[in-house]
Amino acid sequence: MAYATPHDTPTSVVYKGSTFSVTSVTINYSEDAVIDVTHLGIAKDNYFKTQKAPLKGGPDGSTGIEVSFDYLGKSSVAPGSSGSFTVTGLFSGATATCSASNINAVMNDIYRGSATVRVEV
Repeated sequence: MAYATPHDTPTSVVYKGSTFSVTSVTINYSEDAVIDVTHLGIAKDNYFKTQKAPLKGGPDGSTGIEVSFDYLGKSSVAPGSSGSFTVTGLFSGATATCSASNINAVMNDIYRGSATVRVEV
Protein backbone atom coordinates (compact mmCIF):
# COMPACT_ATOMS: atom_id res chain seq x y z
CA MET A 1 0.00 0.00 0.00
CA ALA A 2 1.37 3.40 -0.97
CA TYR A 3 1.22 6.28 1.48
CA ALA A 4 1.07 9.89 0.40
CA THR A 5 3.92 12.13 1.54
CA PRO A 6 4.34 15.90 1.24
CA HIS A 7 6.76 15.23 -1.63
CA ASP A 8 4.06 13.56 -3.74
CA THR A 9 2.49 16.91 -4.55
CA PRO A 10 4.98 19.40 -5.98
CA THR A 11 5.07 22.83 -4.39
CA SER A 12 4.07 25.66 -6.66
CA VAL A 13 4.01 29.43 -6.37
CA VAL A 14 1.45 31.57 -8.12
CA TYR A 15 2.68 35.15 -8.41
CA LYS A 16 0.75 37.78 -10.37
CA GLY A 17 -1.18 35.01 -12.13
CA SER A 18 1.90 33.06 -13.31
CA THR A 19 2.50 29.57 -11.89
CA PHE A 20 6.04 28.49 -11.04
CA SER A 21 7.27 25.01 -10.06
CA VAL A 22 9.30 25.51 -6.90
CA THR A 23 12.44 23.55 -6.04
CA SER A 24 13.17 25.32 -2.74
CA VAL A 25 11.22 27.59 -0.36
CA THR A 26 12.58 29.52 2.64
CA ILE A 27 10.31 31.58 4.89
CA ASN A 28 11.91 34.25 7.08
CA TYR A 29 9.88 35.72 9.92
CA SER A 30 10.95 38.95 11.60
CA GLU A 31 11.81 37.85 15.14
CA ASP A 32 12.68 41.28 16.52
CA ALA A 33 9.22 42.78 16.18
CA VAL A 34 7.86 43.12 19.73
CA ILE A 35 5.42 45.56 21.28
CA ASP A 36 5.05 46.84 24.83
CA VAL A 37 1.79 45.59 26.40
CA THR A 38 2.38 46.85 29.95
CA HIS A 39 -0.70 48.41 31.54
CA LEU A 40 -0.52 51.95 32.90
CA GLY A 41 -0.99 50.82 36.53
CA ILE A 42 2.32 48.93 36.73
CA ALA A 43 3.88 49.12 40.19
CA LYS A 44 7.29 50.69 40.78
CA ASP A 45 10.24 48.33 40.15
CA ASN A 46 8.12 45.83 38.17
CA TYR A 47 9.13 44.61 34.73
CA PHE A 48 7.26 45.72 31.66
CA LYS A 49 5.61 43.07 29.48
CA THR A 50 6.17 42.52 25.78
CA GLN A 51 4.75 40.25 23.11
CA LYS A 52 5.48 39.56 19.48
CA ALA A 53 3.82 42.04 17.19
CA PRO A 54 0.60 40.74 15.62
CA LEU A 55 0.72 40.10 11.87
CA LYS A 56 -1.39 43.11 11.04
CA GLY A 57 1.45 44.84 9.24
CA GLY A 58 3.38 48.01 9.74
CA PRO A 59 2.69 51.43 8.26
CA ASP A 60 4.09 50.20 4.92
CA GLY A 61 1.79 47.14 4.90
CA SER A 62 4.62 44.68 5.51
CA THR A 63 3.99 41.67 7.76
CA GLY A 64 7.67 41.00 8.47
CA ILE A 65 7.52 37.79 6.43
CA GLU A 66 9.88 37.26 3.50
CA VAL A 67 9.67 34.22 1.25
CA SER A 68 12.63 33.17 -0.91
CA PHE A 69 12.16 30.51 -3.56
CA ASP A 70 13.95 28.85 -6.47
CA TYR A 71 11.67 28.27 -9.43
CA LEU A 72 11.13 26.93 -12.93
CA GLY A 73 8.55 28.69 -15.06
CA LYS A 74 7.58 30.20 -18.40
CA SER A 75 8.22 33.74 -17.16
CA SER A 76 10.45 35.46 -14.64
CA VAL A 77 9.71 37.37 -11.43
CA ALA A 78 10.50 41.07 -11.90
CA PRO A 79 12.11 42.97 -9.01
CA GLY A 80 9.83 45.70 -7.63
CA SER A 81 6.69 44.05 -8.99
CA SER A 82 3.67 43.46 -6.75
CA GLY A 83 0.76 41.10 -7.04
CA SER A 84 -1.22 38.23 -5.58
CA PHE A 85 0.91 35.51 -4.01
CA THR A 86 0.13 31.89 -3.18
CA VAL A 87 2.44 29.07 -2.05
CA THR A 88 0.88 25.60 -2.09
CA GLY A 89 -0.02 24.70 1.49
CA LEU A 90 1.47 27.86 3.06
CA PHE A 91 -0.04 31.12 1.83
CA SER A 92 -3.19 31.67 -0.14
CA GLY A 93 -4.37 34.95 -1.58
CA ALA A 94 -1.69 37.12 0.03
CA THR A 95 -0.19 40.15 -1.68
CA ALA A 96 3.58 40.34 -2.09
CA THR A 97 6.26 42.64 -3.51
CA CYS A 98 9.41 41.22 -5.08
CA SER A 99 12.51 42.61 -3.34
CA ALA A 100 15.13 40.54 -5.23
CA SER A 101 15.17 38.36 -8.32
CA ASN A 102 17.82 36.42 -10.26
CA ILE A 103 17.56 34.46 -13.48
CA ASN A 104 20.03 31.57 -13.57
CA ALA A 105 19.19 30.15 -17.01
CA VAL A 106 16.69 30.32 -19.85
CA MET A 107 16.35 27.18 -21.96
CA ASN A 108 13.59 26.41 -24.44
CA ASP A 109 11.36 29.15 -23.02
CA ILE A 110 11.77 27.84 -19.45
CA TYR A 111 13.21 30.21 -16.88
CA ARG A 112 15.21 28.93 -13.92
CA GLY A 113 15.62 31.56 -11.25
CA SER A 114 15.22 32.65 -7.68
CA ALA A 115 13.23 35.42 -6.04
CA THR A 116 12.56 36.96 -2.65
CA VAL A 117 9.19 38.57 -1.93
CA ARG A 118 7.84 40.50 1.06
CA VAL A 119 4.37 39.37 2.09
CA GLU A 120 2.01 42.27 2.71
CA VAL A 121 -1.33 42.73 4.42
